[in-house]
Amino acid sequence: LMMPSEEEQAAIDLFTKEYLAGHNYHRYEISNWAMEGHECRHNKGYWTGVPYLGFGLGASSCFNGVRWKNISDYGRYMSLNMHAIRPEELREEVQVLTEEARMEEFMYLGLRMTEGVSAADFLERFGRHLDSVYGKVLDRNIINGLIESDGGRYRLTERGLDVSNVVMSEFLF
Repeated sequence: LMMPSEEEQAAIDLFTKEYLAGHNYHRYEISNWAMEGHECRHNKGYWTGVPYLGFGLGASSCFNGVRWKNISDYGRYMSLNMHAIRPEELREEVQVLTEEARMEEFMYLGLRMTEGVSAADFLERFGRHLDSVYGKVLDRNIINGLIESDGGRYRLTERGLDVSNVVMSEFLF
C-alpha cells in the first residue's frame, strides 16, 4: 500500500478544508468537522474532561480523578453475582490520576479542540495559573507560530494543527 507523499497529503488536507467549509461544516477538533450545533457531544466532553461512567463488559470510566475499565473477559463477567458485587470488583486497569496527569490531559486534550484551552478554566480546575505551569512551553510555541493566544485562550494555529502531536507532547511532564 503506497502512502501519499507529503505534497499529496497537503493537497488532500487543503481540498478537505475547502470542501467542508464550502458546505457549512466547521472544524471543531483536530480530526472532526460538523455543522454548527451538531458537534459530537461525547468527543467534546472527553476532550474537555467531563467525567463519564461506562456500564457493562469492557466499558471505560473516568470519575473523581480515577480512570478504569470494566473487566473484558465475558466468562468472568457473566460468573459474577451482580446483586452482591462491589463496583470495584468489576474494575481492571485502574489508574489514579495525579494532578500532573490531569494537567497534562487538560492541555493535550483541550488543544485538540479548535477553541483551545482557557487559562481561567485551568485556574479554576487546578488552583494554579496556566503561565506558572506551562508559560515557557506556551511562549515557545507562540513564538514558533504553532499556538496563538486570544483573551486568555490558547489554541493551535493552522500550522500547529498540522504538527499537533509534536506540540502536544511538549505539555507532558
